[in-house]
Amino acid sequence: ARETLVNQLLEKIPADMISIDSDLVGKIDDAPRAVQFAEKVEEQKEREKEQRRNKKEKKKARGRNSSTKRWRRKRSNVMDERTANRRNKIAKIHKERALKREQEKRTKSGLPTNPLSRFKM
Repeated sequence: ARETLVNQLLEKIPADMISIDSDLVGKIDDAPRAVQFAEKVEEQKEREKEQRRNKKEKKKARGRNSSTKRWRRKRSNVMDERTANRRNKIAKIHKERALKREQEKRTKSGLPTNPLSRFKM
């Protein structure tokens, strides 16, 4: 498969463009393997640096457009009896907790629990 692809590409370009450097054909690289490996690593690092410089950052949606999230956002804007009751219940619980905290704060500080209790006779 690879050979046929190469042959097809070679057939597409003119013959005078294809040239082989006869000095490199049949030549053996006699550098030790460690040196060859180090050279390859350095070349790869340079290529990566070049790619990072040329790379443009993409603006990502970060998951905002998934179908279920869109459906949930759309559904959360719809007010029906059930959601209204739930919101009222939550608001009532928050008020009760705030009153309880206020009373606890007053008892700890020595103040009367009801601010109007000082006027009672």
